[in-house]
Amino acid sequence: MVISSQVQGNISAKKWNGTTWINIGNPTINYYLNQLYSNSEIKSFGVNNDYVNVLLRNDQSDIFDVLTISPQSERLYGLSININPSLNSHFSPCASITKIPDKQLYTYGENVTLVATPGCCYEFMQWSGDASGNHLEITITMDSDKNIIANFEKKIKNWKCGWETRNPYPTEIWEHTAEVVHDKIYVIGGTSSTSVGGRNSISTVREYDPYLDKWTTKSPMNIARRNHTSEVVNNKIYVFGGFSENDDHLSSVEEYDPLTDKWTIKKNMLATRTFAGTTSIENNIYLYGGRRNDEGSNTKIMEMYDVYQNTWTTKSSLPEGIWFTDGVLINGKIHIISYDDHIVYNPDNDSWASLPSYNEDPNFFMNCKNIKINNNIFVINEDIFYSYDVESGQWNDKLPGLCNPRSYIAVTILDKKIYAIGGLYSYESPQTSSNTVEVFDYSNYNKPFIYDINDQTTDENLPITIPVFIGNADDISETVICNLNLSFDSSEVSL
Repeated sequence: MVISSQVQGNISAKKWNGTTWINIGNPTINYYLNQLYSNSEIKSFGVNNDYVNVLLRNDQSDIFDVLTISPQSERLYGLSININPSLNSHFSPCASITKIPDKQLYTYGENVTLVATPGCCYEFMQWSGDASGNHLEITITMDSDKNIIANFEKKIKNWKCGWETRNPYPTEIWEHTAEVVHDKIYVIGGTSSTSVGGRNSISTVREYDPYLDKWTTKSPMNIARRNHTSEVVNNKIYVFGGFSENDDHLSSVEEYDPLTDKWTIKKNMLATRTFAGTTSIENNIYLYGGRRNDEGSNTKIMEMYDVYQNTWTTKSSLPEGIWFTDGVLINGKIHIISYDDHIVYNPDNDSWASLPSYNEDPNFFMNCKNIKINNNIFVINEDIFYSYDVESGQWNDKLPGLCNPRSYIAVTILDKKIYAIGGLYSYESPQTSSNTVEVFDYSNYNKPFIYDINDQTTDENLPITIPVFIGNADDISETVICNLNLSFDSSEVSL
């Protein structure tokens, strides 16, 4: 065997069971095994091995010519960064991590600086994995492949983000709807299972009294369903489509009268539909978007249901197929915000128009719930709680997201309060459904966050930053969040 002139190391041989093994290795410090040539053919065994055992056949037909040992400085290592909790990229993240320099591979001994930037409502806790410490910025030296975890936590322990919890729903629930009639909230259908392809739709209906903070079971629907849509006209609730308990697409329609606690089957939709949206205008309900079992994509079809005549009429198609959709009526027009779309329907001339969306990410507003307050549209989902002023065309992204971020929530408004019921903790693995009920009182939104200084562990000479609401009590869209910086010593507190 010939060792190249650049070698910094040695080889040795020994007998074992009558067969000669050559232990190739033992590079000197700052060097590593790189390549082995056999009869002018490279025998690669990986750039990060410190030694390799090569079997010489008894007939000596394999003659290993050259062993190359290269400097450690030529070794390349990977750096994997994970964020805990892990959030989907199209939702407001709990944090971002910056790598300096930002590369896929790093050489041996190269220094890399990591900077953790907490998102809204989160605070950095510590680094774990192949790094440690609780500083936002750390520097690591690459001497191996590294997997590093940046750990964050919600700031619930130190301040309330504007949402308060209520008596939870009796069971875990998602893929449901919620409507208000006679100052009561009715939660309809859905499922509690999180198994893909095996979720059981339910027909359950429950009534919530917000003044007593109490849940009451009501008469179930005639047909179990989830991923349906619902609307209120003349104090009656109309439920459309969805998935059956056998995962079939439904075209059925039911009407619920809270006064009599009875369900009535109405005329079917023109086609099956799931994940659709509805908006009512006087005695008509407009149904749009969603998925149909005879199509492999989102539908553009819009239908109008006349609750008095119990009839269906086809209207102008949407500009493009959408699903996971929701819409609100403002100034006689239906505004729909879904994914990266913001489209407007004018029932006077049966026409559609497009408006600029908030975000270019096509998944940013996936499965969001849209509600109306005055002339503003509020978009709620997970950590997202944004408002859109229809008159000015301005977005406000400074409102506080849910304290317990969930998707597939049911949202409704009663007595100047926004209720978010149930949902899915989609950030968790495995995903779990929720029975949480949170309420946001937008009539008092300009009150400060509740911040417990006694719960904050800090040096007495360091300032504390407290976020507060400042805004117009009559128009929540003008809300901003400002920071009050408090510096204090042992005797006084100053603003």
